[in-house]
Amino acid sequence: MTEWNKDLEKRILMRSRFTLTFRILRILLLVFLIYCGYMFLINIIADKLNMTRENAYYTKLATEWTVPNVRGDSRFEKEELTFFGTQKLSYNVLKRVGNDEKVIGQATVVNRLASPSTFSLSHPGQKQLNEFSFSLPIDPHTGRKLGGNAWPNVWETLSMLPEGTVGELAFSTTSFMESKQLIDFLGKYDLHTLWMPLYTGEFVDYDPYLTSREIIC
Repeated sequence: MTEWNKDLEKRILMRSRFTLTFRILRILLLVFLIYCGYMFLINIIADKLNMTRENAYYTKLATEWTVPNVRGDSRFEKEELTFFGTQKLSYNVLKRVGNDEKVIGQATVVNRLASPSTFSLSHPGQKQLNEFSFSLPIDPHTGRKLGGNAWPNVWETLSMLPEGTVGELAFSTTSFMESKQLIDFLGKYDLHTLWMPLYTGEFVDYDPYLTSREIIC
């Protein structure tokens, strides 16, 4: 039996410390490998689902369909996928002014694997983006002709067009028309058609999960 002494005690403590350090490093390495495997797996799932490009496409489409003369830029920036399967992407929001397109804000999409993604639009004059309203010429249920809601200041605004170089206006037709019909009808005027509202019928059951600042996709 080896006699206990300070040197033996020191060697035992060193060996115990080395063993403990090795075990901790082994556990950390195992956790790191599990993490890498998990991240590799969810990245493959996200790529297979085409989550980023799909959400970018549909949010841009929704913006173009719902906001007059506004669209999302074709390019976007995305962040790395997080541990919880969340990824944020953003792109510029453009508006046609004359013959040029101006950046007027930014859209942000937060993609999630396990829950609905969210879309938000950041623009200094966001309330003015949807200031145009359109009226149906005929009640689709009764066939009765509708009068619409006239804006009393419209002619005052239009009278100021000669003072500038670009004007933007919206109008409703007195009858249902196909898009080509309307473009042909407007051909004799000096204007560019930027956006048309499309009537596709009445909603039967619609639950969009909307809030005032974001849309859940």
